[in-house]
Amino acid sequence: MKYFAFAVFACFFTACSVDTVDNPVIPEPEQETVGGICGIDGDNMVSWELDRGTGLLTISGNGRMADFDDPSEAPWWNYSKSIIHLIVEDGITHISQAGFQYMPYLESAEIAGTITSIGDNAFHGAPLSKITPIDWVGDFDANLLPEGLLTIGFYAFAETQLENIVLPSTLEGVGAAAFAYNDQLQEVTSLATTPPASDRAVFFECGNLYVIHVPDTKEEAYKTAGGWATYEDIIYPASQHVENPNAISVNSLGMPYSTYVTDLGATSALVVCSLPDEAIGWNLQYRRLKAEDEQEMRWVEYNDLTTRSFTIEGLKPNTNYVVRMQAVFGEEEVSEWTRALPFTTLNEDAGERQNKQELAFTEYKEVKKAECDDMAMPEIDDKHSTLLIDLAKQEIDALVFDENKTFDENLAALDAITSQLAIDLSLHRSNM
Repeated sequence: MKYFAFAVFACFFTACSVDTVDNPVIPEPEQETVGGICGIDGDNMVSWELDRGTGLLTISGNGRMADFDDPSEAPWWNYSKSIIHLIVEDGITHISQAGFQYMPYLESAEIAGTITSIGDNAFHGAPLSKITPIDWVGDFDANLLPEGLLTIGFYAFAETQLENIVLPSTLEGVGAAAFAYNDQLQEVTSLATTPPASDRAVFFECGNLYVIHVPDTKEEAYKTAGGWATYEDIIYPASQHVENPNAISVNSLGMPYSTYVTDLGATSALVVCSLPDEAIGWNLQYRRLKAEDEQEMRWVEYNDLTTRSFTIEGLKPNTNYVVRMQAVFGEEEVSEWTRALPFTTLNEDAGERQNKQELAFTEYKEVKKAECDDMAMPEIDDKHSTLLIDLAKQEIDALVFDENKTFDENLAALDAITSQLAIDLSLHRSNM
């Protein structure tokens, strides 16, 4: 009986073993590419395709993407952990409400120029850190939304990881809390000459936001417009560089500082900067912010400049550009490039340019007075030291722009005052 039982067990084991070897159970492979339709009301003119190997989700076709009340309704939601990059191709006109909300690994998006609206909560809570137009070429380090975009829905980019954003000139409206709760956001640039309609909470709880750049001459319009007025203390003209209070001073790194663009014309712009004492000159690069011709997106460079200002000529009217600067210390010794400053040339019919050199001179006086204050050493200074600083500031205030001198000569006169103050303070402190 024992033998019989053992024989039966052995035969059963042998049969199972043979079946396992000869007929293995192979699980069905997961599809590398999945997709379907995602047009409004089931419109099959808009479709989606996800390459699970690369993490690229592509939306293509013609028309509007469907909106969703909850992100789990999106047809790609079950694959959300596979989605890293998003491309919305030409022909798509609307990005879904809640379409990419809470996508846990979505890092970047390329958006077509045909998009006119971005839905509520579109990217809310996704770790999105890079967004550009789909046809973008070049190495400009800002995030840009495409020209042609008209509206951004509420909470569309809330709780993302965008450090900066450039809003297009076509933008007409921004929804409530569109960029709220974003600790990473530091810089916003709006290219729209008319302030887009916005809610006052559009940048709510963006604790590190320190500057909103707007088109030159439109600063006051933004400061008094609806929701923008909430941020009037950090609204500046696009051509004015603003130091990031949360970062290391660019001057301590040897780069040009107090940089700005002024004297804007239809075909020219004046770039001004200050240099570290050890620098022997500076380099300048500029290019179009966006262009269909790749050649126009390449940096145009001027090297070994020795005057503190330089006029870029041959620009196109009513066009967006960016410019950056680099200090030169020797034949092969240069600093890093400054962050690119955006500026926009005037229309051909803008009339005669106002005397912006005089305005720039006035702005520079404030910079030099601030330098005077920075020379104070409260722990050791006496009343005479304070008097020397006050007299230098009064001398700066009294200095007026001399039309018979060049712009550089006028700036040099201000520099001479602060240089003399530094000498006077040093001599006085050595005798204290």
